[in-house]
Amino acid sequence: MQSEGIVPDGKILASTLKACGILHAIEKGEDIHQKILADGLLTNDVILGNALVDMYVKCGALEKAQDVLWELPVRDIVTWNTVIVGHVHHGEGAQALHCFEQMQHDGLAPNELTFVCILKACSIIKSIDKGEQIHHGIKRQGLLGNSIMLCNALIDMYGKCNSITKAQKVFEEMSSRDIVSWNSLITVYVQNDEYRKALNCFKRMKQNGFSPDSVTFVCLLKACSNIRALKEGEQIHNEITRRGLFKKNIVLGTALIDMYFKCGASAKAQEILEELSCHDPLAWNTLMSGYLKQGEVAQVVSYFEKMQHMALTPDAVSYSLVLRACGILGLLDKVEQIHEDIEKLQLLEEDVVLCTALVGAYAKCGALAKAQNLAKNLPSQSIASWSALIAGYVQHGNGDQALICFEQMLQEGILPDEVTFACMLKACSITQVIQRGEQIHAVIAVQNWLQDNNMLGNALMDMYAKCGDLVKAVQVFQEVPLLNLVSWNTLITGYVEQGQGEEALEYFEKMQQNGLFPDEVTFLCSLRACAEIGATDRGERIHEMIRKNYTLKNNSILGAALVDMYAKGGALPKAQQVLEELPTRDVVVWSALIAGYAQCGQSKQVLHCLQSMQDEGLYPNLVTFSSLLNACSRFGLVEDAYNYFLDMIIRYGVQPSIEHYSCLVDLLGRTGNLDKAISVIHYLPHYHHGAAWSSFLCACQKWGDVGLGRWAFEQALKADGGDAAVHALMGNIYAAA
Repeated sequence: MQSEGIVPDGKILASTLKACGILHAIEKGEDIHQKILADGLLTNDVILGNALVDMYVKCGALEKAQDVLWELPVRDIVTWNTVIVGHVHHGEGAQALHCFEQMQHDGLAPNELTFVCILKACSIIKSIDKGEQIHHGIKRQGLLGNSIMLCNALIDMYGKCNSITKAQKVFEEMSSRDIVSWNSLITVYVQNDEYRKALNCFKRMKQNGFSPDSVTFVCLLKACSNIRALKEGEQIHNEITRRGLFKKNIVLGTALIDMYFKCGASAKAQEILEELSCHDPLAWNTLMSGYLKQGEVAQVVSYFEKMQHMALTPDAVSYSLVLRACGILGLLDKVEQIHEDIEKLQLLEEDVVLCTALVGAYAKCGALAKAQNLAKNLPSQSIASWSALIAGYVQHGNGDQALICFEQMLQEGILPDEVTFACMLKACSITQVIQRGEQIHAVIAVQNWLQDNNMLGNALMDMYAKCGDLVKAVQVFQEVPLLNLVSWNTLITGYVEQGQGEEALEYFEKMQQNGLFPDEVTFLCSLRACAEIGATDRGERIHEMIRKNYTLKNNSILGAALVDMYAKGGALPKAQQVLEELPTRDVVVWSALIAGYAQCGQSKQVLHCLQSMQDEGLYPNLVTFSSLLNACSRFGLVEDAYNYFLDMIIRYGVQPSIEHYSCLVDLLGRTGNLDKAISVIHYLPHYHHGAAWSSFLCACQKWGDVGLGRWAFEQALKADGGDAAVHALMGNIYAAA
């Protein structure tokens, strides 16, 4: 056009600017802007000025749009609305409100569109005070009575600012409503966790003659998901099908998949995916996410592979989900293959979630060097990826390396967050470096994170308890304002692990007095406490609580804990009864009962249990004989222990570990059977001799046998050079002579 000598006028330029905005062609738009300025076309052309502002807004250049607005010789309500809409669209609520105030200072009265946008701005920043001011302004201008759109915007604003009552009041005062009005109120209920009210509102809507649309159904399905209302969810599904809204609507299909998963009907969710005619990664991702949350990680990998076989292209979310599943399953080869695919598609460039999932997958698979190298060289480094790496080291028990990684992360200029600190506290627990844990505690206190973060409070308690400082663990427990069941379990577990069963049971009682009911973890720890201190009477009361709230038919772990508690307390008939009530018994359960009979010297019953165990297709293993030998050691049953040790090797063909040898050497030594102890040591593989001779030296010290002690000391030196403890033991033997 210009090449033919035709000069574009304001209308043509405005249309061209509109096209630039749609195409996000900001450079072309800037060229036109320069031409407009050079030709002085903005002097009296409000439409052209508005088109220029709109182009910059649509291209995301909001500062430039604002600059142009102030440079315009003439501005109208459309000019201001354009900039306000832009700020709201980009989630900049405060800037939108600032523009609104400037517009009023410019002498312009807001119209219906302005108010709708400004109410959205109030929603973004959750400012109910500002929202109420706008509400009064709308009333003053007399716009509220005849505008359903404004009323709907008010309902939405009050809902997002968590004021259900005010949202309801606006709704009830409306002279007429549309489907958006009903959807807005239903959405308010769902956003504020009033799911049953949302379902009741739907019934009322239908009674008033309104037909639900896709938005209604998506909100209702979310309500059903959150209260596990499968029956209502199925009814809504039937209505969606009757209206023909389902097969081609990916959002509805996804909402149905999510609802069925959360209601425990995973097979039905699977059917929905197969019925959808529109195959979109969103639906597949929802299904895979559901399986991941349920712990069915193999299904995640399976559906990811099905997705690829159907020639569907996974997106970043799909890859993130399958990487998390592969990490849990330890499928390193699969992780490496997915890594190659991701790099080919260049998905790592900007997606922090995907980067984190990849680092986490390598770390969980034990490829920690690869995970660390990846975390260092990612194009978009984040605290999440470093936290995933640190968590990997912690998971594999490498607390020292986790601490080193933490230092490297700080050197990279990345500041830790709550998740990082929770991982670091676990690393301190592993390494027993309480000083570092105290430093982290100090940072957490300065940040005031304990006020609203259960996870950090629980991690601190766990760290102090595992490092043996239960006084500080209790101090943290008392400082945390939001105690949950995990908090109580952490402290109870800490007391049990430090051998303070009485205190553990005291907190078990206090927890219930505070209105919290024990879960499986609480019961397991409390039963262990009863077992350690021989509190069979309290164990029986706990057993009764378990009986009322759990079925042992589906919980062999609790069953094993009960058997162990009764067996250690000498209540063997009850231990036997619990074992017989279990539908499936494993080696651990049998081992607990066998140890109970062993500690009471009932060798016939031990042999009977061993035979019964084999009749069920189970064979005694290292755990069984550890239980047996520890029970004998605890009660000084030398002959029984010696016989069981020989049976272990000769009769059952189980090769003893260093723990079995050490237990027997310790028992024989403590009971004065030093010759037998020496013969057992000679059976040991050479590289275990050092630890065994140390145990034997303790016996020599007890019995004051300097000559045998000197000989054992020489054997220990030959075995591994002798550590400081061996020298100290020999010194004690000489000192006592």
